[in-house]
Amino acid sequence: MNHPQQQARPVPWWRQRMVWAAFVSALILRLVLGFTVGHPFTDGLETGYLQGALSMASGRGMLQETQDAVGGQRPDVAARERQAAGGRIDAGHPYPVSTRGFVPGTLHPPGYSLLLWGYYAIGNFDGMVRLMRITSALLDASVCLLLFVFVRNVLGAAPGLVAAWLWVLLPSPLLLSLTFKPDAFVCFFSALVLCLASHTRLGRPWAWAATGVAVGVAFYFRPEFLAWPAVLFLCAWIDSGRLWRSIAGAAVMGTAMLVLLSPWVLWTYHAVGRPIFSTSSAGGSMYEALGEDPANPWGVTLNDGWVEHDARDRGFATAWSPEADGFYRRLYWQCVREHPGFWARTLFIKRMPMAMVPRYELPSGDERFFSDYRRREGLTPLGVVLKHPGMVLEHKGPAVLLVALSALLVAAMLAAAVIRRRQWRQMMWLLLPWLFVIAVMSLVKQVEARNVAGMRVVQAAAAGVVIEHFISRRQRRSGARAIRVPSTAAQEA
Repeated sequence: MNHPQQQARPVPWWRQRMVWAAFVSALILRLVLGFTVGHPFTDGLETGYLQGALSMASGRGMLQETQDAVGGQRPDVAARERQAAGGRIDAGHPYPVSTRGFVPGTLHPPGYSLLLWGYYAIGNFDGMVRLMRITSALLDASVCLLLFVFVRNVLGAAPGLVAAWLWVLLPSPLLLSLTFKPDAFVCFFSALVLCLASHTRLGRPWAWAATGVAVGVAFYFRPEFLAWPAVLFLCAWIDSGRLWRSIAGAAVMGTAMLVLLSPWVLWTYHAVGRPIFSTSSAGGSMYEALGEDPANPWGVTLNDGWVEHDARDRGFATAWSPEADGFYRRLYWQCVREHPGFWARTLFIKRMPMAMVPRYELPSGDERFFSDYRRREGLTPLGVVLKHPGMVLEHKGPAVLLVALSALLVAAMLAAAVIRRRQWRQMMWLLLPWLFVIAVMSLVKQVEARNVAGMRVVQAAAAGVVIEHFISRRQRRSGARAIRVPSTAAQEA
């Protein structure tokens, strides 16, 4: 009796040699770049996270400074000097020296500062820097594995393998991995959340809880991850067509996320007298971003120093306190109601195009090129390009190439939607997270490339779909020709 041939089981992801080859290649490249061209702590964000780490090392909890803070050394300078003296920052040698003008650090989630603190405890300043570079390289290289599994679960293993190799050389994650900011981890957490969530479509109930845990951990590095359960629920619902099952899964996911969030909520309640489920940065950032156009009708200036002085004039210690956060949120929406047309033009003409095609900066020391022109001549970045194209190419040639790559990735997303139009339900796992990141960041503040880095994961997936489509079509055509040629020769014979 002839038995039907059994279908071969797919090779598990951990036995995919080409995927592991992509991971190893990505890791080596990131380690080499990190230890050869990686820059030290530079801008205020980086030193702010380090400041929080050193204040915890001093036994004072995570602090943030206000305008009343007593002037002192930069945190990286203070840590280096203590290391050179044979010691480290601790309770006996604290940083900052005085807590006058400092308040509990609710401006950012504590994850990155906690990680810096842990690495500082292990290896002092130099060891902390080395361990953070290794961590950034390892996590970003891991996206190759997570991306493959995500795409395999949704659209197939072949485009997943192409997407994994694309990630190896994608410039924007490489640039972010060189910084000392939690943005260097955004792509990893985006890929992790999507990878775990994609298992829900395979009938794995544990995936809902695991996704909630991943979202909860991701929040400690970037607060916008709190909104991800909503978009993941939509993806699951549209894909499966089962509303109540998706609602039940989303409830499990949300519960797991809240459990992970509880330490932060309890700490903020103890530190500032009220529970905070996100951070205290949104209100001031939203209001400040109304000044993105210098000709705005509210007289707002897009500058952290400006909004800090404005907060002081209104009686707040800092624009980033919980009290100021609530005030500026209300003031922001009041401004929107006063001039909705101007706000809408800012949203749709300035922010959304920039979010779709972000402008990544290379660490060249010329990061203020566009802002300098905007201040001197009142031009938008596009206006600078149109009026001074030669200067833009001279100063921003590599950045222009990155913009072109961003545009190609947008085209890849649209092309993938067309190629897989018959699988439109599955394509929601790519399209909705992409649109979600663009919409959320455009609504909240002026767009910086690091704020929309998470969408690179689904864009790489889309590019994998497009490239694999053309490769397989070419192979099919070559195979058809190979069959026809011997057939014709046989007939002639």
